Amino acid sequence: MTPPTRLLLGSLLLALLAACAPSPRDAASAGDAGKQAAREAIEAINAATSSAVAKGDAEAIAAHYREDALMLPAGSDFITGREAIRRQFRKAMASGLAGLHFDTLSLEVSGNLAVETGRYEAIDDAGRSLDHGKYVVVWQQDADGWQIARDVSTTSRLPPMATPEAGLLPALRPAGPAAAQEAAGS
Repeated sequence: MTPPTRLLLGSLLLALLAACAPSPRDAASAGDAGKQAAREAIEAINAATSSAVAKGDAEAIAAHYREDALMLPAGSDFITGREAIRRQFRKAMASGLAGLHFDTLSLEVSGNLAVETGRYEAIDDAGRSLDHGKYVVVWQQDADGWQIARDVSTTSRLPPMATPEAGLLPALRPAGPAAAQEAAGS
């Protein structure tokens, strides 16, 4: 084969490959469809979680977490693994948690990972707010669908002793002679 013939065949092959590739618009549409499917699946899981809390079903809640999930709740240590998360929800419901509502503010999806940011409200059986705050959840999709890999929440309520009027918590106040003089009012 002569060099010009090779060049012509190579160019035709390249043009054929380019013609078969999806257009950027088609690729974006496929990506948008995947993101929409992820959003719908995650919203359905959040609704199922709210329903499971209302029924007191810690097992159903924990089923939405990966086996190796990590939960970082406000005011608590790390909770590692689905079984420990199930126990945590069982304990919370025994302590009066009767409802949990989610308000997703953003959901970013990239491949088999998604990051959800939102607000939550926990309520008791009389409908009174027990807590409200913010959360970030990292979701991972595998053969079992979308599951929670990391769950970080933080309360928006300050304990009474940590209100702006009360000042810093004692443990956060500076220590040493200057702090002692300041506390004594000198």
